[in-house]
Amino acid sequence: MAVVVVWHGGCCGMAGDFGYKHMEVSEKIAHNSLDVYMEKINPQDILVATGTSCRRQILDIFRVQSKHLAQLFNQSLKNEC
Repeated sequence: MAVVVVWHGGCCGMAGDFGYKHMEVSEKIAHNSLDVYMEKINPQDILVATGTSCRRQILDIFRVQSKHLAQLFNQSLKNEC
C-alpha cells in the first residue's frame, strides 16, 4: 500500500542560483522550512519534489535523493509492464 503525504513546508531556500550565491542564507531557509519534515522520512520512503532547485537543495543539505513526479510516474509504468 502506498501512502502519499503532501507537505506545505515553504521554500527550500535554493530559488534558482540564489542558493549558490548566498549559501548560508539558503541553508538557513531550508532548515527553517524543511527540518521538521525531513526528520520524518524513512529510508524506504520516496520523496517527490517538483522543483529542480528543491531536489538539489534536499540532496545537498539533507543527503536525501528526491524525485520529480514525472520520474515516479515513469518508474511506476516500468514496474507494471
